[in-house]
Amino acid sequence: MATLALALMTVLPVRRAFAAGAAAFLSPAAAPAPATPLHTVEVAAPVPMLTLPAPSRPSPLLAAIEDHRSANLAVEQAVRDYVQACEDGAPDERLMLAIASRASDVEAAAFKALMAVTLTGDEDARAATAYFAEFAAETDAEAVGTRLLQRLAVLVAAAA
Repeated sequence: MATLALALMTVLPVRRAFAAGAAAFLSPAAAPAPATPLHTVEVAAPVPMLTLPAPSRPSPLLAAIEDHRSANLAVEQAVRDYVQACEDGAPDERLMLAIASRASDVEAAAFKALMAVTLTGDEDARAATAYFAEFAAETDAEAVGTRLLQRLAVLVAAAA
């Protein structure tokens, strides 16, 4: 008898819970209760975007110097290639001459554009003087004009 009582005491609550769960599952669905969030987060007003300065464009002088420097290097390479083709008796010697001629035309146009740039301040004057001295030293190192330009570049740089 005690065993029966013990069995009923353990089985009945489980059976009742099982029956209640089955009844809830089989009954028509009621409107779901709104879910309550586990955590609440307060959102602050959006932070305004940082305004960055507009990207500065390189000065026209520096752009012209870079264009001329690149064109001058291309001429030097084209002339070296042509001389090598002549020495080797290569069949594309005429092509190399045409390439060197075209590179020379591009360099002349870049030099003309460099000479047309208007200097806008002390920085431009220093950059122009330094580049002209560098270019003169590469093209005609023994000329008096080259030495004068080199000295002028030193003086202008020291005056800054």
